[in-house]
Amino acid sequence: MSWNQILFSSSNEDGSSELAALDPNVRRVVLCITGSGSRVLNLLTVNPLRISCIDINPAQTNLAELTYLAFKHLDSYEELLRFIGIESCKDRWSTCYALRPHLSPPARQFWDQRRNMIQRGIIYSGRWERIFRIGGKIFSILKRNARDQLFQANSLHEQTLAWNRWDTWGWRMGLKPFSWPLIWQRVLNRSGINLVIDKMQLDAHLNALLKRAASHDLFRTNAFLYLILYGRYSSEGPLPFYLQRSQFTKIKNSSTQVDFHTGSLLSFLSTSSCPKFDAFSLSNFSSYTTEDDYRRTWEKIVIRAKQGARFCERQFLVYRTLEQYVAAESLDRDQEMETLLELTDSTLFYKFLVGTIHHKS
Repeated sequence: MSWNQILFSSSNEDGSSELAALDPNVRRVVLCITGSGSRVLNLLTVNPLRISCIDINPAQTNLAELTYLAFKHLDSYEELLRFIGIESCKDRWSTCYALRPHLSPPARQFWDQRRNMIQRGIIYSGRWERIFRIGGKIFSILKRNARDQLFQANSLHEQTLAWNRWDTWGWRMGLKPFSWPLIWQRVLNRSGINLVIDKMQLDAHLNALLKRAASHDLFRTNAFLYLILYGRYSSEGPLPFYLQRSQFTKIKNSSTQVDFHTGSLLSFLSTSSCPKFDAFSLSNFSSYTTEDDYRRTWEKIVIRAKQGARFCERQFLVYRTLEQYVAAESLDRDQEMETLLELTDSTLFYKFLVGTIHHKS
């Protein structure tokens, strides 16, 4: 996997799931995977005491840092949307230059070399987002009316009928490449796909999840599906939680101490300076981790956890049973919450591991 480019720049996780699982509004000290930065921004809406962000990819760290500073230093919600790329803007570089003194030296150097990326809007700078943009253009040519009907439906019955018109033989054939390992490894940069590719038909699996969503939740409120099928966000359409107008002032005015780190989760947890945490927002780190490193990482998580610490781990295609790697007496799994999040998470594709960490007395 390449660690010199931005892979994810928007929001491919529903931040409300982590907020429900971790309850960070009790002024917790939180460890989270950085990703695009959306995870830390979602957490900032409830103003925890401290958030330590870790990502093995320095490009993701630099993206998250710039996005975080945009929230903190830009004057208005409208200015934020223009800068990151959701609203039109003729000169995003001037805005970035004003933020430049606040950036760390590595982030400053990174963005100085990517002026064109700034000008296009950093919300669409990731590899996955560029693929979504291409897909959105294709859908605009081949399935514009069917797509619009999905997002204009006012009831689940109406939406289910619209999905049946969308779910054609041509659509299902278009999903076939998602069962090809090379597509995930070379195009989507998901090296861990070799762990699951022989265990399920991924094209059928993904389509089944979308079909289930069509009968349970209105697409018109789902920012993730809007991004996938339109290839972009719209200020007039659904937006991720942290980008909603109601959250801007909360994030901007939060007093949370935020620190960004680059390296593997295991190496960060192994450092002598690593603090103890009340909560762990772990994304789907198992998708990038060998079984041995997964076991070692969880051993470190238990060591770095305060008594009663909460955890939330997502699993995408690579599914592991946590009790195989962690002593059962150290965990209290919240299976009711796990089931609820799998049903309600707007990004559809994840399973969850949620619970509390206990230390032996």
